[in-house]
Amino acid sequence: MMILNPATDTVAKNSFYSWYAATVLTLAYALSVIDRQILLLMIGPIERELHLTDIDFALLSGGAFGIFYAVFGIPLGWAADRFSRKWIITFAILCWSSMTIASGLSNSFTQLLIARIGVAIGEAALSPAAHSLLADFFPATKLPKALSLYSSALFIGTAVALIVGGGILTALTAGTLILPLALSPWRIIFLLCGILGLFLALWIMALREPARYGARSNGPNSPQPSFSLLHYLTENKTQGTALIIGPALIATVSFMDFWYPELFIRTWGWTIAESGQANGLSSLIFGPLGIICAGFWSSRLLRNGHHDSCLRLAACAALALGIASFLMPLMPTATSMLCLLGLSKFIMGFTPVLIPSAIQLTVPHHLRAQYSALFLFGTGAIGMSMGPLSPPLINSLIFADPMMMRYSLSIAAILISIPAWLCVRAGYKGKIA
Repeated sequence: MMILNPATDTVAKNSFYSWYAATVLTLAYALSVIDRQILLLMIGPIERELHLTDIDFALLSGGAFGIFYAVFGIPLGWAADRFSRKWIITFAILCWSSMTIASGLSNSFTQLLIARIGVAIGEAALSPAAHSLLADFFPATKLPKALSLYSSALFIGTAVALIVGGGILTALTAGTLILPLALSPWRIIFLLCGILGLFLALWIMALREPARYGARSNGPNSPQPSFSLLHYLTENKTQGTALIIGPALIATVSFMDFWYPELFIRTWGWTIAESGQANGLSSLIFGPLGIICAGFWSSRLLRNGHHDSCLRLAACAALALGIASFLMPLMPTATSMLCLLGLSKFIMGFTPVLIPSAIQLTVPHHLRAQYSALFLFGTGAIGMSMGPLSPPLINSLIFADPMMMRYSLSIAAILISIPAWLCVRAGYKGKIA
């Protein structure tokens, strides 16, 4: 049964500041996504300069990155439940921005791997702390809308990385944009992203830390119950299946979009700029639409007393995403592939709103950031790692041909989406949210 957070007078009186804080946190999330997704357009240049394979690159962007992102998210979530969340986010941005700069100065696979691990550790601190902050800035019925704004950064950041980053990369490569740096274009991109993050950290420092309200809390900064996260997970196994395992499998399908820009390049002979613009616009338009739809739809259902709405919508999204992701790479034309790409991006926008909302509205307040970190552990250790890695692994085992990646993407999508749907469906069948 869902237990809603109290709508406090403090939240009501400071709604403008709450949305201001949500906007700043959204910018921080967007920057983290840019740092992560900018790699999508630089597969070829980095592989050629550092002599890497597709699997090496998948490890850089998915495997190693995802594992460290997931593992460090749990202790950092524990810290966010106990210490100042704005300072945790500030130091996190300083960490990942510094390591993004280090990525641009790397001269080998090992150096770049270490730098990307540093980025992963820094970014792991952001969302558990940000989700907890938003739950204390907003009452329960408005939380999905706030999380929809925050989660829109996932697609806005991707779009900026692909469109703006692709444009800058193309201009640097063609020589139409000249900077006083004797470095490869991909290295300059990393340096620019890292420097931008250092300035954003100063903005985060100026935010106010709200009182801790939350699910099953009796008031601001109320005493913490004695039971631990492990005890709570043991007593609520169905909830864990729906809110951790299911979303991790959904994320695996979603993170296969790492290969989508390269898919258009290999399948249709598009340039980096063409593929970047197409994929970027798809993320910019359809991803936020899906997030807004999920936020407003679930908020309306919650107001009407449908306490299981978040998981019901998430289960439907899991099944729809699997079908769209299976069909998209098989389309006979670039136009039809783009249409299904837009549909996939729209559906991808549901889970980043619905699952964090269900967590913040059902999990005890002293465990919220830790549970969010566990959710992100699943999306990182399983989704972020296996999403980029599973298609090239399937391709190497079955086809052994880079031009057959489209079929590997379809096989991976259908194999993973069905158990994802079953796991999330178990949650509302068990009436946990």
